[in-house]
Amino acid sequence: MESSKLILCTRCGRRQAFAQGDWIRVAEKGGPPNPPPLPPSVCLECGFKDPELREALRAWNKELGAWGEQRMQHYVRQFREMVARPLEAIDRFVDSFR
Repeated sequence: MESSKLILCTRCGRRQAFAQGDWIRVAEKGGPPNPPPLPPSVCLECGFKDPELREALRAWNKELGAWGEQRMQHYVRQFREMVARPLEAIDRFVDSFR
């Protein structure tokens, strides 16, 4: 397994900046589908401080909030189904070991 190398922000030199490949791996694991509109090796905080990037990052942040809300609703729906039908949940759990 390939380890991710720590990339420091080229603007501030203190905070971690994410490479495009890192965002792709996060999306593959169920994370937000779109990476932030940042140039490579710039951290989020410096991006929000930059007047040219600020509006695009605010729009991305709203999309991220909507994605998080949708994901939370999905988990709540799954939990309610599990509580309403506990025997089916137990059967699915047991089947996962087969």
